[in-house]
Amino acid sequence: LNLIKTIQVELDWVTTESAALEAISERSYDAYLVDAQLLQLSSNNRQHPWLKQGKTVPVIWLTDTPETGITALASGAADYLVYAQLSSPLLERSLRLTIAYARSQYQRKAGKSQHQTQLDKANPTSSNRKKVRYLCNDFSECKYAESAIKRANAQLEQRVRERTAELQRINQELTQEIQERQRVENALRDSEERFRQLAENIGSVFWMIKPDLSELLYVSPMYEEIWGRSCKSFYQNPYSWLDTIHPSDRTSVEMDVAQVIQSDYHQGRLDIEYRIVRPDGSIRWIHARAFPIRNSAGNVYRVAGISEDITDKKRIEEELHQNKLFTEKIANTSPQLLYLYDLITGVNVYVNQQSVELLGYTPEEIQQSGVKFFLDMIHPDDLPLLNELPNHFTTLADHEVSEQEYRIRHKNGSWRWLRSRDIIFRRCANGLPEQILGCAIDITAHKEIELQLRESESRLSAIINSISDGILIVDQQGIVEFANPSAEKLFNQPLKNLVNHEFGLPIVVGETAELGIVRPGGKLGMGEMSIAKTKWQGEPVYVVSLRDITERRQAEEALRESEERFRQLADNIQDVFWLFEPSSNQILYVSPPYEQVWGGSIGNLYIDFNNWLDTIHPDDQESVLDKISKYPQGELITQDYRIVRPDGEIRWICDRAFP
Repeated sequence: LNLIKTIQVELDWVTTESAALEAISERSYDAYLVDAQLLQLSSNNRQHPWLKQGKTVPVIWLTDTPETGITALASGAADYLVYAQLSSPLLERSLRLTIAYARSQYQRKAGKSQHQTQLDKANPTSSNRKKVRYLCNDFSECKYAESAIKRANAQLEQRVRERTAELQRINQELTQEIQERQRVENALRDSEERFRQLAENIGSVFWMIKPDLSELLYVSPMYEEIWGRSCKSFYQNPYSWLDTIHPSDRTSVEMDVAQVIQSDYHQGRLDIEYRIVRPDGSIRWIHARAFPIRNSAGNVYRVAGISEDITDKKRIEEELHQNKLFTEKIANTSPQLLYLYDLITGVNVYVNQQSVELLGYTPEEIQQSGVKFFLDMIHPDDLPLLNELPNHFTTLADHEVSEQEYRIRHKNGSWRWLRSRDIIFRRCANGLPEQILGCAIDITAHKEIELQLRESESRLSAIINSISDGILIVDQQGIVEFANPSAEKLFNQPLKNLVNHEFGLPIVVGETAELGIVRPGGKLGMGEMSIAKTKWQGEPVYVVSLRDITERRQAEEALRESEERFRQLADNIQDVFWLFEPSSNQILYVSPPYEQVWGGSIGNLYIDFNNWLDTIHPDDQESVLDKISKYPQGELITQDYRIVRPDGEIRWICDRAFP
C-alpha cells in the first residue's frame, strides 16, 4: 500500500474478526480487505457475514488459490487477489475499480429513488398546478442525471468486462504459473530428497554454512558419528567445530579459514587436513574441503563443504612410512648391495648405502651418473654382459633368479668382483621386463681364492709331472691308464710299455709295499709303493704311487712346507675356509675366522659334524642338508643360509663348495 502513488489510501489493520466488527461499527469504510486465512469459506458456506457486507461496502478477498477467490466472487465479493501474485499495481487497480463500481451502484439507486418522488409529484391537485413546470424542470434534470448515470454504468460495466477478461487471463496465467511452480517445486522436492538421502548415507559429513560462519544451514547426521557430538549443538553454535580441533592443529586451521574468508573466497576452495578430539578423548584425522556458492550477481551467499574421516588412511600412511623406514634401515645395514635397475633407461632407480663400502660411491652419485656409471665403471671384458641384460631377462619368468659375475671399478681405481642375483621386478604394458631387483656381494676375495686354487691345481699337475714319485692310474681290470715321467724311471720301463698294459703287480689297497727301483745313474734303490682307490674321469681306479724312499725325508719335508703354506693361506683370509669329507660326514679343517663369524669353538666341529648343523637357522637346515647331499657328485655348489650365533644374533652366510 505504501507504494501506491495514484490514490491516497488510509488503512486500519486488525488481526481478529471481532476487532474488525468493532471497527466498522465506529467508522465507515470505502472497502474491506479480508484475509481468507482469518475466515473459513467453502462452497457450502457462501453467505458468510463478511460477504454480506459487500452489499453496502465492497469486499476484496485475499486468498491463496484462485478456486477460493472464485467461490468468494460467487458469494458476493467484489474482487479477489492471490497471495503469490500480489503486487502494488494489482492491489491499486483492484481498490480503484471496486470502489468506483460500488459508488456508481449507490448513485444509481439514489437516482431511482429521486425519480419515483418526481413521478408522484407529477399528478398534482388543482391547487398545485402552478408547480408543474418546476416539477417538469426537475424531472428533466433527473432524466439528464439518469442518462449520465447510465453512461457511467455502461462505462463501468465495460471496465468490469475488461477487468473480468483481464482477471480471467491473469487467472489462466496464474493457473499455468501455479502448475509450473508446482512442477518445479515437485522437482525441487525430489532433488532435495535425493540430496538428503545422498548426504545422510555417505560416509562423510556434508555441511552448508553462511560465508561468515555465523549460521549453520545444514549438517548431515554423519557429524554425530565422526565428531561424537550432536548436530543440535552444532546448529546452536556454528563455531563449536573450532573447539574440537586438536590444539596442535588449531592455529594453522584458523589461519587458513581466516585467509579464505578475508579474500571473500576469491582464492577458491579450502582443502585442509587436521585432527579433532572427540568427547571420549579419541583423536581422528579429518580431510575438509569447502567451496563457495555464488548467486547470479557473483556474490558468495553460502559455503558448502565435505569433511571426511581419514583416520584409517592416516594410520595406513604412517604404517607404510614406518615400513619404508624399516625397509630402508634393513637395506642400508645389509652387507649386500641392493639395487633396482631399469633395463630400458640403463639407470639404477634405487641403490642402498652399501654402495659406499663396496664401490666407494654414494647412491646419489650413482643415480646422478645415470647410464654412464655402468658404461664407465664395468670392466671392458664384461660390458657385453651388460648389453645382453634386456635380452637375457626376456627369457626368464618372474620367479626365476639370474646370477651374474662381473668386475666393476672401485672409486679408488681397483677392480672389484661382484656376484649379483636378480629377478624381474616390473614389466611394461607389453609384458617385456622393465625393471629388475637385485643384490650383489663382493666376491673379490673368493675370486682370489679361486685363482689361488687354480694355480694350486696347476702346480699340482706340474708337481705330478715333475716329482720323483712315480704315479700310475690303474683301472679295475689292472690296466695302466696313466703314468707320469717318474714312473717311467722308477719302473725302468718306457711309457709305452706302461700305459695300456697290465700293471703286473698285486694291488692291495691300504697297504704299503717296498720294491726295488732304479735310481738316476742306474743305481738300485728301494721304493715304497702305496695304492689307493679313487675316481678318475668318473670311473673307479687305483692310484699307485711309487716313491724313492731314499729321498723320503726330503719329500716329507717338502710336503710339510706345502701344507703349512696352505694353512697360512686358509688362516689368513677373512672368509671361513673348510675341508669336508662327505663319505664320513667329517670336517677335516676349518680356518680360524669361523670362531669370529659363528661365535663358536672350532674344536666342537671336529668332535661332531652335527655341532655345525645345529648353528644353521631352523628354516634353512633342510635346504642346506639337501645341498650337502650333492657334495659326492663333485658339483660346484653355492648357497645362502642363515646361522644363529650363541648370543642369538642371526647372520647370513654365502657358502661356496667345490670338490
